Amino acid sequence: MAQAKCFECDNCEREITAWSDNDAYYLNDEGKKVYAYHPNMDELEKCTDYESYCLCLDCGRKFKTDSAKPKTKCTKCKSTNFVDPYDLDEKPCPYCNEGVFREDQSFFRIS
Repeated sequence: MAQAKCFECDNCEREITAWSDNDAYYLNDEGKKVYAYHPNMDELEKCTDYESYCLCLDCGRKFKTDSAKPKTKCTKCKSTNFVDPYDLDEKPCPYCNEGVFREDQSFFRIS
């Protein structure tokens, strides 16, 4: 089961919704990624790695990284200042460069 959080910049009001889960996968016999999701526990048990999103706190680019080959820099500006969007609370807003993200405590979603 996954939970979503919503974060809003206290200056420009930009909203970002982020989920707690990642995109788990395993490699099939041909070496291609096979993604598995809840509630398919048989497939999830085969998973060895996962992909997840990152948000660059310098340029605002959202990009994916892979646990098998984690990215160490933003794919756009090459900054190392990025975060999992699920952990955005109290982080500076890269869109207006003046506000910070705050979690909307009234927002609740599960999957």
